[in-house]
Amino acid sequence: MRVEDIALALGVIAGHDPRDPTSVRREVHDYLGNLHGDLHGVVIGLPKSFFYEHIREDVKDVVMSAVNNLKILGAESSRAQAQ
Repeated sequence: MRVEDIALALGVIAGHDPRDPTSVRREVHDYLGNLHGDLHGVVIGLPKSFFYEHIREDVKDVVMSAVNNLKILGAESSRAQAQ
């Protein structure tokens, strides 16, 4: 499976579902078209609690490595308090 495949699938499942009261009425992004774009202005939300309290250390390392790679490409990260 490639990143392009995931972008295509996300484009299909994203968006409003009238049978799901928690879904948002929002335009679906062109995930496939945005794969090769600039990451400046992209913010990666990271929870401050819960997530890190129950995560295996090796999984946390992989997540943080991915976040660091995205930062190198221009993204920013933000830590939000979990609800």
